[in-house]
Amino acid sequence: MASHTVSRPRRAGAEIGAWACAAAFVAIAGCGGIKPKRSPEGTFGSIRKAIVEENYEALWGLLSAGARQKESARISAQQLRVEAEFPNYSEKQRERFRTQNGLSAKEYVNLSPAGVFALELRYSRRLGRDLRELLEGASTKDVSVKGERAVVTVRIAGETEPIKLALEKQSGLWRIPGFDGFLEAFDIAGRARRAGEIPADTYRAAQACIADGAFGDLWELFSTDGRQWLAGIIRDDQKEVAGYEEGEARQFERAAGVTARAFAAMSPKEAFVVEAKSRVGRLSRLPRVLAGEFAAADIVGEKATVTLRGRRGTLLLERENGRWHFARME
Repeated sequence: MASHTVSRPRRAGAEIGAWACAAAFVAIAGCGGIKPKRSPEGTFGSIRKAIVEENYEALWGLLSAGARQKESARISAQQLRVEAEFPNYSEKQRERFRTQNGLSAKEYVNLSPAGVFALELRYSRRLGRDLRELLEGASTKDVSVKGERAVVTVRIAGETEPIKLALEKQSGLWRIPGFDGFLEAFDIAGRARRAGEIPADTYRAAQACIADGAFGDLWELFSTDGRQWLAGIIRDDQKEVAGYEEGEARQFERAAGVTARAFAAMSPKEAFVVEAKSRVGRLSRLPRVLAGEFAAADIVGEKATVTLRGRRGTLLLERENGRWHFARME
């Protein structure tokens, strides 16, 4: 699971006591009676229960030995980095760490790998919440077993395409072979790049799009009117590029990675992706505009004004189909 900062805590340090369970025996027995089972369907039931109940310590116990080893190595590297950098943190940075993670950096570096794993899921609101919402209405549709490997076909309520979840057998029990693969099966990264039900989630989705280089998804975070505004800017840029002389066209191709002729013939969305990831066109500045830290959203009806911490100006969002999208930025 990729490292990430975690958002505003929902519950304070009272949850840390649960990590003692993880540190002591979760890998063997499971917390709250949630354990790997002798059938793939049974283990999926345990996975579903762990996530719906937000018992992420128990989810750690459902990982295979190899998956826990990989997560432990990643987490240990993060803890070493925090431990090395912490003496240089300002008081503001220390308070921000505590606010984002629900505990101090010193407490963080002393957690077990299982504790950090649970912390990441618990405080990364979209990751944990997306998993919970998906699995609340999930059911197994089919199971295919070949030796020590199994694929569980999972039906998600409200979705037409089922999810294929891989499991592997260890010592007679079925487990998750890798957490990265588990997240990929549910397309958690893609879901985190979609417009949210609150403005803060849409803003975080934009940052995920930029971090992942998924600028096509960033286009989809704009409202219908917002995309029309973007398209107007892009058409003007395309007209300008179409009139370039040979030298200007070569310079454009070096900067954009596509020929001037190809750019001029693109759809607005395709040209937006080129501009957003390069240094050409007026929209090349957009990722920097969205790079600030979310501070607050003032919602009035179907409109929201978002302020960013440490940055002048505001962003306007509007609600479409129950989700918040970026509006025109004029």
